[in-house]
Amino acid sequence: MPTPLESIIDRIDLFFTDRRNPEGSFQRALRCFRLTVFGANLLYLLSLVSLLVAISVVGERFWLLALLLYIPVHLWLTPLLVLTPVTILVCPRQLILHLCACLWVCFHGGLVYSPEGGGGDRTVTVVTSNQGNRNGVRLSPFLAEIEPDFLVFQEARHRRRAFARTYPDWHVEGTGEFVIVSRFPLKSTRIIRIPLENGSTFPVAARFEAKIADGTTVAVYAVHVPTPRSDLERLIGLGLFAAEGRRAFKESVAERIHLVEGLLNILQEERLPYLLAGDFNIPARGYLYSMIADRAQDVFFDKGLGFGYTFPGDSRNPAVFFKPWLRLDYVFASEAWEPLSCRVEPGSRAQHRAVAATVVLRE
Repeated sequence: MPTPLESIIDRIDLFFTDRRNPEGSFQRALRCFRLTVFGANLLYLLSLVSLLVAISVVGERFWLLALLLYIPVHLWLTPLLVLTPVTILVCPRQLILHLCACLWVCFHGGLVYSPEGGGGDRTVTVVTSNQGNRNGVRLSPFLAEIEPDFLVFQEARHRRRAFARTYPDWHVEGTGEFVIVSRFPLKSTRIIRIPLENGSTFPVAARFEAKIADGTTVAVYAVHVPTPRSDLERLIGLGLFAAEGRRAFKESVAERIHLVEGLLNILQEERLPYLLAGDFNIPARGYLYSMIADRAQDVFFDKGLGFGYTFPGDSRNPAVFFKPWLRLDYVFASEAWEPLSCRVEPGSRAQHRAVAATVVLRE
């Protein structure tokens, strides 16, 4: 009578020597494993699609989705590091599911390819730049390539005179933290303050009127939505399990939604062709982005190339190869404009890279 060890060895030997038998143990186990791998691949793809749809519809209104909004989008493909090698070994045909996952993430991550359009006599180029932390990087080389008509600055409080000295032949106006430098005459300047529940107001934007080359008066809004950075940092680590941290984050999101709604209500009454340019601190997907994109055209989405990431230009994150991974700075245009092109300041170490957009007034 064989010993228990000999019985185990005999079973293993039979398992592998009988591997070509369709009804053998080896083939049955292999079919079961392939089915398991297929199930894992399908579950991952469906979960990914569901997650990205939830981010677009719910977005910042749920704290966990808000966290996912601000992480590098390619990290959502991390499970493929395990699934892909296993799939190659047992069922390579299922790699089509991995390709679908990559394409889905690229599409929802903001990958854009839109050829530039032609120009015209009513063409305007606007550059937006948050001046809060340029890290000593000069904007002038980028501007020399672009030759803009409007420069829209945020976090530029007390810099109006410096800009006037730098651009002596231009028109310079400022209010609060916002400054505009224009080739065209400026007609009026107004700060946009949104009332808050506590009775105070928040200056989310400034409105400038300018008369462009063909005599048309247009409105240019410089926008700066508050950053959620401190609220996100509060959720990291043990903050995820603290009800107080989640409640504070929910209140912060509600305030940011209120500010965006207030700005959109003002735009609803706008009678001039308008441009929105600035640091929105909103990723290019999610609920807040959808609110704005439903009202105005995202010029980069229509006529940009690549992902258009603007933040952080001074990234120290090896997971993204020390490159920016969020698009937080935008130029939006009303339907009176036709987008022609949009570019992001290349290779800059500024915390927020500048964005340049060219549009033309429709006939």
